[in-house]
Amino acid sequence: MENLELIGLLYSCGSVKSKNIIELQTKRKELAELVCNMTNLATMKTTSRGYSVQIIVKNLIKNLGIDKTKIPDLEDKKERVGFLRGFFEGKSSISIVTRILRMSGKREQLESIKKLLDSENIDSVIYKNGIYYSLYIEGKNRCEVFRDKIGFLTREKKDKLDKVILFGI
Repeated sequence: MENLELIGLLYSCGSVKSKNIIELQTKRKELAELVCNMTNLATMKTTSRGYSVQIIVKNLIKNLGIDKTKIPDLEDKKERVGFLRGFFEGKSSISIVTRILRMSGKREQLESIKKLLDSENIDSVIYKNGIYYSLYIEGKNRCEVFRDKIGFLTREKKDKLDKVILFGI
């Protein structure tokens, strides 16, 4: 697979519009511009909700190997780290109590992400929140390990994580 950061982003917050188009919607201009810089096949539009980036590729699903119903089992460390970096960039949030949070309604997806994190020796926990499940990386030390091994793509999230680690519990 090529550009695993982009594929991680598409898994976390992309949607398949047709067999040739994947769309990523975000309120974050930096993220939209980053995706456009990752591939020359992307176009960005400003919308009432923020930004829409469409990536057009002939035989997209086949070419990128994307199956959003199943997280890929990545044996190669470089591929795994790239995928996780993109995935967490897409829909994680960083709380002021030193947590990285990834919410999803699909426990199986979070268990697959947890398995990839375990391969990098990053401790995480899955909790049930009503009908949803959440994956947490909790505490200053675990957040620091995440930053050093995986990190984020955008300056916004990098800076926020650095502040949480600097002032965290």
